[in-house]
Amino acid sequence: IRTGSADHNQWLATYAITKGMRLKYSQGLVKGGQVVAGETEEGVYEALGLRCPEPEEREVANGKPVWV
Repeated sequence: IRTGSADHNQWLATYAITKGMRLKYSQGLVKGGQVVAGETEEGVYEALGLRCPEPEEREVANGKPVWV
């Protein structure tokens, strides 16, 4: 998950909050105190309803990920 720019990582964490979850890098994606995804990057993006971008795509331009 942490691959990509710092801006992308911040965007992803903020996006998780809008979905009622928290992105905790030591645990994964957490909702209501329970880990809902985190074993794979793909699982985290899927749980957020997003496609999993390639690491080189994980950049933000004008406040939006370039891969969205």
